[in-house]
Amino acid sequence: MTEYTEPFALDWESLVGGTVAFLKFLLGLYGVPDSSSQTLPELSSQETRIVARLEDGGEADSVRRTLERRLQALSLPGDSVERVSDSRLRITTRLPKGQSGLVGRILATGLVVVTHRDQVLLDSSDFEKAEFWPIEQESWQPRGVKLTLTDEGGKKWSRDTAALIGEDITVMLDGVILMSPKLMERISTGELVVSGPGIPADELVFYVNCGALSSPLELIEIEDASLVH
Repeated sequence: MTEYTEPFALDWESLVGGTVAFLKFLLGLYGVPDSSSQTLPELSSQETRIVARLEDGGEADSVRRTLERRLQALSLPGDSVERVSDSRLRITTRLPKGQSGLVGRILATGLVVVTHRDQVLLDSSDFEKAEFWPIEQESWQPRGVKLTLTDEGGKKWSRDTAALIGEDITVMLDGVILMSPKLMERISTGELVVSGPGIPADELVFYVNCGALSSPLELIEIEDASLVH
């Protein structure tokens, strides 16, 4: 009579665990560190003071509030913006080492305008928010930006696009042309999509959502505060 036995069953959890432990043993044997037990070092930063002057005697408090929004959006720690005179502001923050280019991004005017010839149709005050567009896209597709207009901006845009069908318009960021499309129809949705190769989508979203400076700034001084005693 044949004796019945239970079929053999693999304990996959134990097998995988044992394999991982054996591989770790081999890595340690050859001096390779176990990355699972390591933590990534924090990006070092340095306290920096930036002094800038309002170029055209603009409203310092308005500029200060915009700069504070930009620092918050960039997640810079220890940030503060102080008014040191009628025309000068001092920014104190911690900039990641090797990221001094952030200073230019913080101080740029960030003015977005839509023009037809020499006529300004829309400016930064007409935009309520900006978001990347389309929201879902293939990795090879260039990023675009959808600009949502304020109620007043939407009314102006609807009126002007109705009158300018067939005409070329220009979208600019701080005087740099982003695109020059031809208006094919009236746009009454209260939206404007900026897209195409080379569009600085990150900057466009940043400046629209944080706001343009009401007065241009001139950089006066950058100082590593850690060197000052």
